[in-house]
Amino acid sequence: MGETTEIEWADRTVNFAWGCTKVSAGCEKCYMFRLSKIYGRKADMFQPRKIENVERDIKKWKEPSIVFVNSMTDTFHESASEEFINQQFDMMAKYPQHEYIVLTKRINRAFTYFKGKKVPDNIWLGTSIE
Repeated sequence: MGETTEIEWADRTVNFAWGCTKVSAGCEKCYMFRLSKIYGRKADMFQPRKIENVERDIKKWKEPSIVFVNSMTDTFHESASEEFINQQFDMMAKYPQHEYIVLTKRINRAFTYFKGKKVPDNIWLGTSIE
């Protein structure tokens, strides 16, 4: 985790969890399901990482980076507790030298989560639409 990436619009990826459940037709082409088979991981089960392991990865980055967050899951997955979501955004706020891209198919949950909160300046929040 905390790897460099060949995604043209990001320098790195970091995953706070692995696994997701399909919520739309666009999920049929999600590479997480294909990569889960290659890596021998369960794709349809939301599996959080220990937050200290995520921080260990982020602390290694010496240069400011554009980071794609949760390419192997969805930050706002229904199995992610509000406490876990808080931990993710707290961690991103703790390292403001990086810009984080958080994409979700669960934009209604993201909207509800941020209602009354400000999205930190170093976080780009978006949704995929098909």
